[in-house]
Amino acid sequence: MMIPFQTDLRPALPNVYGASDYREFRDQLSRMDHLLRSSGVEDTLVASAFNRWEQRSTEEGVRIPPAQQQNQWRMLHYALRCNVARHLTGESFRDFSIRLADSSLLQWFTGISPFEHRKAASKSSLERYDKCFQIDEVQQAIGSVIGQVTSEEGVSELLGRKEVVSLDEVFADCTCVKANIHFPVDWVLLRDAARTLILAITLIRGQGLKHRMVEPSSLLKQMNRLCMEMTHARRRKDSKRVRKRVLRSMKKLAQIIQKHGERYRILLAEKWEETEWSEADAQLVLGRIDNVVAKLPEAIHQAHERIIGERRLGNEEKMLSLYEEDVHVLVRGKAGAEVEFGNGLYLAERLPGPPFTQQGL
Repeated sequence: MMIPFQTDLRPALPNVYGASDYREFRDQLSRMDHLLRSSGVEDTLVASAFNRWEQRSTEEGVRIPPAQQQNQWRMLHYALRCNVARHLTGESFRDFSIRLADSSLLQWFTGISPFEHRKAASKSSLERYDKCFQIDEVQQAIGSVIGQVTSEEGVSELLGRKEVVSLDEVFADCTCVKANIHFPVDWVLLRDAARTLILAITLIRGQGLKHRMVEPSSLLKQMNRLCMEMTHARRRKDSKRVRKRVLRSMKKLAQIIQKHGERYRILLAEKWEETEWSEADAQLVLGRIDNVVAKLPEAIHQAHERIIGERRLGNEEKMLSLYEEDVHVLVRGKAGAEVEFGNGLYLAERLPGPPFTQQGL
């Protein structure tokens, strides 16, 4: 059943220049207004809500005069427009009530007459409007509109647009999945390699397999002392000369630790059955040693090129981590992190239309 009523006059929307966000929102409301009218969704939802209201009145034995029916039909049109506009803005009942009373654009969309007095919905009224329409009916009505067309050209015709458009929306963003990487990455890689090898050697020695060498902790102390000296060298006038000298000492020490690690690697591979470890435990320690021993020469070469040779390396040639294989230098230009180490992550969410997740529209 359809109840005709006289709609209020709506003046043309004013052109506001210099506010692109406002113009985009105004165009969105204009397209939504055309879609509601041309597709019949508005009349379908209003008729369904009106039938429920009329059925409740009949069950209560209340006779509804024609004038009241017309007022109820008009109110449901207004309620539907308010619900749609509020969901588009994403505001609460209270905030949208204030905005509706002040915005000529929202008053145009919801059908508030610009002549004589204007009456916007209060917070309590908006809460009642939200319960007038059921979510399943809204989804069914939107699905019927989308089902009327089988191509993007059909959607364009429904929306009254000449160019081809799609009802699908894609929300995309990019971010960086940061890796656990130290900065700077040249000489710090030598410290990481030394720590990993010394830890592996200490574990093997703890299982009773020992090879002649100095106390492992003393080697690690030497490397830490050199790292602190390298850090403080930046503040000195002869920083370049000091950094080169310290790096040469770090290279020698790293190569000594590497040789100890290789000897203990052979010792563990031959006699792991004499330890309390399982074969899987032994392979885990062996894998750590193999990984660092294989990458340490490249790390030494990179530190030599950067500090002693004073030659820059391209990002694609740099080793950023001993433990992460696929890591990149991402120049993002952010205030808090202009350069980040890790991998780029592209997130995209494709939605078939505006989501309706609440109990009412």
